[in-house]
Amino acid sequence: MGVKSLRLQPQGNVAALGIIAASDLAFHRFEPALAAERAAIEAEPFDQNARAQSASILMEIGRYRDAGAILFARSVRDPNPTWMSIRARYRELTGDLAGARDELTRATQTIDRMQTVPAYTRSWYHLRDAQLAFEAGDAAAAGAEFTESLRIFPDNAMALLYQAKFFRARGDWSRALDAAARSAELYPLPQALGYQADAQRALGDAEGARKTDALIHAEQHLFNVQGVNDRLLATYYAEHHEHLADALAAARSDLRKRGDEIYADDTMGWVLAAMGRWTQARAYAERAVRYNTQDPEVQYHAGIIALHTRHAGEARARLRAALTANASFHPFYAEDARKTLASLGS
Repeated sequence: MGVKSLRLQPQGNVAALGIIAASDLAFHRFEPALAAERAAIEAEPFDQNARAQSASILMEIGRYRDAGAILFARSVRDPNPTWMSIRARYRELTGDLAGARDELTRATQTIDRMQTVPAYTRSWYHLRDAQLAFEAGDAAAAGAEFTESLRIFPDNAMALLYQAKFFRARGDWSRALDAAARSAELYPLPQALGYQADAQRALGDAEGARKTDALIHAEQHLFNVQGVNDRLLATYYAEHHEHLADALAAARSDLRKRGDEIYADDTMGWVLAAMGRWTQARAYAERAVRYNTQDPEVQYHAGIIALHTRHAGEARARLRAALTANASFHPFYAEDARKTLASLGS
């Protein structure tokens, strides 16, 4: 649709360029998406959304300085909710989680006052509020925002996915299973299926978990269009220490598309750690935390890798940071962080 529109009206067709960029993003074609947004800016230099979206894409490929230069330029006046949400993501990734929460809260409040905004869009803003609250260990706010997101749009597969992650981290396996299964039914991402399998195992349904695991592996070949699920597959396999050769191939594929992006580095480091290749893992872990991202899982990964490469002081600091951010950030890793800290002593 966007390409046809652009052929019919090649000059100044910002709407078509936006559609093309969104399509490219869906298939993780980041450079073409960025080119489309830049063409939109050339066509309409004062289009705030195109500038904000270009900054978002720059973060997807690890170009944080370039993204920050756009998002915090002095010329920016009265940023809209889209701009604020992307700026919140920048703050989150670069170590200012409190600032990210403040900015996104203001964006969500603005969206809630706009009666013409579609339900899914409003649901998405509350989902992001919930994600940031969970990352910061604010369980009450996270739970309330997940509930609100799904009240607004009950079939929001991503809200159900991250609600499952929230319940899973807290060991609430029945509710984790319900949310994960509903999410997977709407959109069978490996992450949702992985949470479903973990809940099935925890609830004693070994046969159900085995079937769900088999479905995840089948998706590697059937549903992973153009590698868009590479990171999700690699993360699940690394966490469960299975199919590690496939995990490494997926992590490398994700890294090729994204460059020096924080979560691509984190995934690659954790896959290598699962394979016992600690020295190689260390290089990626160092890059993953270079902006002091406060995500407790990223801090935990970096801490365990630091420990296995004889950096005990750093290991203590990162494991403490993970637990300080959220003492229940993961159903298995949080307890392992506590045990590891106890074994390390002061």
